[in-house]
Amino acid sequence: MRLSPLHGVPGSVEMVERCHFDPVQCRWIDEWQPTSAPDQALAQPVRCYTPADLLLLLEGTGLALARIEVDGEAMDVTANRITRSGLLMEAWCYLAQLVRAKKS
Repeated sequence: MRLSPLHGVPGSVEMVERCHFDPVQCRWIDEWQPTSAPDQALAQPVRCYTPADLLLLLEGTGLALARIEVDGEAMDVTANRITRSGLLMEAWCYLAQLVRAKKS
């Protein structure tokens, strides 16, 4: 996506912004390249966690997953069903509510 310089922002220049997903390291890569200086391009990786990853990361922390929402709609991540569609398949993010884990 080509982006115009921001009006009223000193030093702002025309940029090309690209983003893609690295499935091996489960990262979203956001790249920014000034059109007049391609050698000054920058990239920022953002680590992504599926709900299954998050559940594994929470083990032993004293925290538990209480709720997951995608676009304001609650999802049942404990259901044992296979899906090829749905909110999470199209979403860029989800909201997770963590609570103290109940002592067993």
